[in-house]
Amino acid sequence: GLDRHLFYFLDIPKYQISIIKTYLWVSAFIVTAQLAALKNFHLTTPYKIIALISVIIASAAFIIAIYTIKGKQTLYSHIENLLDMDDLAWKYAHQEHHETNFMRAMIDGMAKDINHLLSTSNLRGEKLRLIAWLLISSFIIGIIPIISLFI
Repeated sequence: GLDRHLFYFLDIPKYQISIIKTYLWVSAFIVTAQLAALKNFHLTTPYKIIALISVIIASAAFIIAIYTIKGKQTLYSHIENLLDMDDLAWKYAHQEHHETNFMRAMIDGMAKDINHLLSTSNLRGEKLRLIAWLLISSFIIGIIPIISLFI
């Protein structure tokens, strides 16, 4: 249980944050490349509009990535304070099978923590997939004006 808790608490968020940072760089690159193309190349109006659409999509991906990396209150624990654990142990100390009841309460709490972390990771994963599709779309749309220069 503890390994799974640490996996969802430390490993997955760290991996997701590194992906978000990469997406931030990619979106900044796409915006910069498209704006440079608009400024330095003589594109016809339809291609300028296509380049602007690419900039808007990449900018939206950038904004969503910033929002996702900032996140909300994702750290969660059923035990707010270590003294709560002491209170929980005291509560079960006067019952029959007190060790079993205490451990069951701790395991139930850890299961709640893991489920919360899992849902948080899944939500962040959905945003990552959205950002990925926005960047792919922006790149594909944005390559059209560049290709038009060589035709």
